[in-house]
This record gives sequence, C-alpha cells and structure tokens, in this order.
Amino acid sequence: MSNSEGAVLAVRGNTGVDVDSTTLEDDLRPEEITSIIPIDWDSTDTPSWDAPRPRTPQRPLPADVTQDILIAEVEFEATADAHRFTLDETGYRAPEARPTPQARPARSGGRHRLAAPPSALKGRAALLAVAAGAAVVAATGHIDTAQPTDTDTADAPNAGVNPAAAVAPVDPTLQGDSGVTPGTAPSDMKNFTDQLAQGDKYAKDAAAADAAARRPLFASPVAFGAYQFTSGFAYRWGAFHGGVDFAAPLGTPIHAATDGIVREAGPAEGFGNWIQIEAPDGTITMYGHMYDSGVGVRKGQHVEAGDIIGAVGSNGFSTGPHCHFEVWQHGMKIDPTPWLAAHGIRQPAYTG
Repeated sequence: MSNSEGAVLAVRGNTGVDVDSTTLEDDLRPEEITSIIPIDWDSTDTPSWDAPRPRTPQRPLPADVTQDILIAEVEFEATADAHRFTLDETGYRAPEARPTPQARPARSGGRHRLAAPPSALKGRAALLAVAAGAAVVAATGHIDTAQPTDTDTADAPNAGVNPAAAVAPVDPTLQGDSGVTPGTAPSDMKNFTDQLAQGDKYAKDAAAADAAARRPLFASPVAFGAYQFTSGFAYRWGAFHGGVDFAAPLGTPIHAATDGIVREAGPAEGFGNWIQIEAPDGTITMYGHMYDSGVGVRKGQHVEAGDIIGAVGSNGFSTGPHCHFEVWQHGMKIDPTPWLAAHGIRQPAYTG
C-alpha cells in the first residue's frame, strides 16, 4: 500500500482478510476487520480536518450499496468469494407463494333468482319425508322390501301412483285417529225437506218485512207528475166542492194514500163508483169517478200506502177523466192539500 493511500475501517466480525496492522487503531484486532476500502486522492485534494469543505450530497448508485458495507464495485467483485454464505445460516425463510385466485364463473339468470333454501329447511323437509313414510307404514301395516324388476323399472316413469290407493281398507270398527268410519246416507229425507221448506219461509218473511219497512207511510193518490191539479177544496158552480181533482188520462193508476181497511168499494151516487179506506187513526180517504172496471179492491180488504186500488175514470157527474180525492176526519171533510203536505206529499201548482 503506497503512502498516498489510506485505510478506512468498514465492518467488524469477519476474518480471513490480510491487513497491515500498522494501519489499525490501537483498540482493534486484525481478526475484527473484514475489508478495507482504499481511497485515492492527490495531494491537492488532501482534506483539511480543521476546516472541512462543504460536500454536495450525491445519491449512491445501486451497485455501491451493500449490507452495511460501502465499497467500490471492483473490489466487491474481487472479495465476494471470501464471504460466501447461505440463507439457511441466517434463518431466513422465503414467504410461501399465494395460491392464484380462481376466476369466478359467470352468473346465469337475472337478479331475481330464488335463493337456495337454508340448511335448516332442508333438515325439516327430510324429517317430514321420514314422518310421511312412517304414516304410510302405520296405515298399511307392512313395508315393501321387494326388489324392483326390470319391468317395474321400465314402467316406473310412466306410472302415476295414487297415494290413497296404497292405503289398505280401514276397519269400520276402529275409533279415534286410527281410521275414518265411512258414513251412510239417511234413508228418510223428510227432515231435510221440512228444514228446506222452513228456511224458504223464513227467507220470504224476512224479504216481506224488509219491503214493508221500506214502504212509505203515506202516498199520493196519483203519482206526482202524472196529473194536473184542476179543482180545489172550495165553492164551485154554486156548490161547495169538498175535495180536490187530479186530472189524468183514463186508466192512470190510483194509489191508497194510507194503510187501512177498505170500508166501501162500488157504486155511489154522483161518483159513479167510489172507494173508502179507513186508516188506523180513524181518518177516511175517498176516491171517486172510477168505472166499474176501475175498482181494484173489495170491501174489508187490508191495503197499505202506495198500493194500487183502482184506475182513473170519468163516471158519474164528471166533465173529464180525473180522480176526485177527499179526506174525512171525525165525520167532517177537511182540505186534502194541507193534509197531504203535512204527511210529506207535495202537489203541483193549481191549473184550474
């Protein structure tokens, strides 16, 4: 080694490299030095330790960097064989290779596929199947252990088995859950016939009661809009007119104004024919000038408000087809117009 060369200590702990002991410090032994990095410089480049020159930091190249050693590349190649080692000596273990992820198969079907049943449901289905088999064995009393033949195997896909047909006939004497006792039809159907007739009667009575509840308590003698109000309760032609006249075409229906009993139904002087109906409160309503064919009720008959009791005629002292209507209370005639209005029956305007 020349005088222009110096020695710089790098790493301790390795042996096998010849080093000049005169260049070592007093506190180091030759076996503690593994390699020496020679550095050449000119006399003009000799550093001044009193006033160090500022250095421009440089990034080391990959070839200049080793494990804890900064050494020239040429010397590293020359001394690499003197420091052979293996990974087993260092205790290093290479990481295990990760398995290559498998590509997921492409999904088929839409997003609305039915989810697979849970394992608990599968277990319940298995239990139900076992219970069903036990029930069949209990009903038939035996287990079919015969081996299927070739003919049975060939016909199996086309054979439709009725589970009910596999059950043996049930003993009629058995009771409880062991079997079902077949019923016998009664020979006498009279009771059923009587019950049907009674139910039909109840239905008709209920319908009649409902219809009666919907019927009005009072009705107009002639339907509103089917007549003209031509005469009122007043003097007329030198005599008192004790009722009102509803002029309408011949044959127009006449209705009972109230519920009640028919007191008179037939010929009457001046009216040709009349009909008198007495209500439960004693009020009597009278209808006149019907033809004989226009009297539709008989004496003593019960009628309800709104029932058709006759037809408009022009019999007796009449100048045209109309219905003469009167109201009697306590044996006296009263004005029918306010009486009808008091019971919710309206009349058209007076036409004369």
